[in-house]
Amino acid sequence: MTISPWQIRIRDSELRFSNIDALRAIAALLVLWMHASEVFIYLVREKDAGGEWVYRLSDIFDFGRIGVVSFFAISGFVVPMSLKGPASATELKLFAIGRFFRLYPAFWVSIVPGAVTFYWIWGKSFTIWDLLLNFTMMPEWLGALPAEGLYWTLQIEMVFYAICAILFWMDWIRNADRLFQVCFTFFIGYALLRDKAYAINLAHLSIMFFGALCRQLVSMNDGIGRRRLLRAIGLYASLWLIFIPAYGVVAIMLGKYDYSVSRFFLAYGIGILLFLLVLALPNLNAACLVWLGRISYSIYLLHPIVLFSLYWIIGRGYVPWMQALNLGVYVALCALITIVLAAVNFYLVEEPARRLGQRIKRRIRLQSQGDASLLRPN
Repeated sequence: MTISPWQIRIRDSELRFSNIDALRAIAALLVLWMHASEVFIYLVREKDAGGEWVYRLSDIFDFGRIGVVSFFAISGFVVPMSLKGPASATELKLFAIGRFFRLYPAFWVSIVPGAVTFYWIWGKSFTIWDLLLNFTMMPEWLGALPAEGLYWTLQIEMVFYAICAILFWMDWIRNADRLFQVCFTFFIGYALLRDKAYAINLAHLSIMFFGALCRQLVSMNDGIGRRRLLRAIGLYASLWLIFIPAYGVVAIMLGKYDYSVSRFFLAYGIGILLFLLVLALPNLNAACLVWLGRISYSIYLLHPIVLFSLYWIIGRGYVPWMQALNLGVYVALCALITIVLAAVNFYLVEEPARRLGQRIKRRIRLQSQGDASLLRPN
């Protein structure tokens, strides 16, 4: 197999993109920065401890939203390509198994600590029924409270997987023209329904399929096809970077929205731009960022547990000397503890579960090949 400049091999012989792993790390740390600064700013202001710029910077640019947009684009870039071969029930089964073992075991680890640190230690209501429904990864759709507020992004991921499976069955998943149509259909749906609460999820799905288009561009060898696809990608990016911000400015000038809308549009545009910039750097292979990218899912899941636990401990005076630290110190401390716990979760839960999923997939694939051989004429 020919390896492009965008790809590196890792020990288990899977194909990975070092720059995409680096972007995962950046996105996870941006989300952590935003959430930690939002929580600890109250303690810092109360004690006049300094470092408010750490919060201001993340708030002005909406670091959390930038990180989430980058994550959605990464999912689109990576996930559809795991659907391989001609459409069949076996391939869909393999896809479902791979996604299950990639997401659910590490996710389950976060649920009980999330309930404890976000609800129970603060005396907020969170029932056992809520807890149990969280194990589906779709608690809000089932009428339950999410153990962590960020679970909403995982629910969108599940919708994306279902759509990918349908497109695979229709033989559209590797067709750049069809993906272009799907991407823009979701975007147009968002533009038409933007005042509806659910409309933003159409934008997120559109961004995911934009990521899939970018993967098609990286993989494509046909010069004419690449130029057509590059124009489509440029058009889509310009919508977020130029036309939507321009619409927001006009709407604000007409008094339809307040200035928070410009912050919203800015974050989406920066998230798209960040994804494209990193994609244009195929040799981005900083070992630290690549490693953090590999554990970024656990960083994403566990950082709220760390920051709410710390805030509860410090806010109640259990560690007096930590009550008047600079906000940057609190954010850095949350990041350090989260990375340690995420590494533990990755090596003890996430990676073993993924490997188990791979073994099950290999067994099913071998069984399927054996059954097929029995049907061949001698």
